[in-house]
Amino acid sequence: MIELRHVMLSEPIIIKKEILTNVVFETSNHFYVFLKDINDAYAGNTENIDFIQNEKEYNFRTKAIFISDIISYEINSRKVKNELLKSISELADDDFQKEIENINKQLLELINNKITLWGDIYFRDEIPIIDYLKLFEFEVNDVDKSLIEKIMIWIKSFIDLYQIDFYVFVNLFDFLNKEEIEILNSFCQQEKISILVVTRHNYSELTAFIHQYIVDKDTYLIHRSV
Repeated sequence: MIELRHVMLSEPIIIKKEILTNVVFETSNHFYVFLKDINDAYAGNTENIDFIQNEKEYNFRTKAIFISDIISYEINSRKVKNELLKSISELADDDFQKEIENINKQLLELINNKITLWGDIYFRDEIPIIDYLKLFEFEVNDVDKSLIEKIMIWIKSFIDLYQIDFYVFVNLFDFLNKEEIEILNSFCQQEKISILVVTRHNYSELTAFIHQYIVDKDTYLIHRSV
């Protein structure tokens, strides 16, 4: 469980694992201020907002994923691709490594027989497996997927690569139908993660399987739980 404390709110927002949490702001200004402070926290500035877990400060910057624009979000950043490559190379079994060593020997023979004919040339005679794998430009595959499929692929990738279990989205429910939100909720339970959605809209029809907080224009926090 994570407590989100903000200077604007009258009480903390409780974000539990295995369930979707929705925070609704009735005014656009409060919505903007709250998201700006979440964005600042993601950059390391927690002046107006705190995340607490087990009575200790939770490092939102390194332990969570914040996706403010679901449309333009790109999972395959350089950091993710490098971590994916590292993970693949570490999981390579003995047979795979032997095959790579054989390929390396064949390439060395080719270089010695052909390229060195042009004079004295120095080159590496041992190439790590990870350098071979770089040639294939591995990426997380979310192409031609529905949005709900993409979201689950993104989350599963972050779980596998970084063990991230807390995700924050902006206006996510606007892009999903009820059935897809139920799928996401089941996925949340299956993976034992926390998902927080920040929005301007009240999704009262979803309160059968989400926790919903409504922040009124006077900043009074109302908790509507399952």
